[in-house]
Amino acid sequence: DCFISIVPLTLLNACQTPELFCSKGAGLSVFSRVMGMEFPGEGSVYVKQITEFKRPLFVGQNYRAAFEVLTINREKHTAEVSTQVFELERGKLMVDGLATAMHVNKF
Repeated sequence: DCFISIVPLTLLNACQTPELFCSKGAGLSVFSRVMGMEFPGEGSVYVKQITEFKRPLFVGQNYRAAFEVLTINREKHTAEVSTQVFELERGKLMVDGLATAMHVNKF
């Protein structure tokens, strides 16, 4: 029942100042994009996200987002999904979280 998806991620410089680190919202946008559009697929509902920021995310650096299904509740059609962001160069964990997604046909 486990599924792992790796998504490359580069934060864009929305504020036009390379020295400033990205807001937390910019780091979370990849989670909502994947959970709402790509996994589990069309018709999914991104129910909740709990997130811990381990380190700041900087504009222009490359990151990798990882998703892993931890549990599935078939009665409620929901799944708990591990959501993480790693620095691509050194593999350091930058963001660690847990999301809940709902999909009537897939869970």
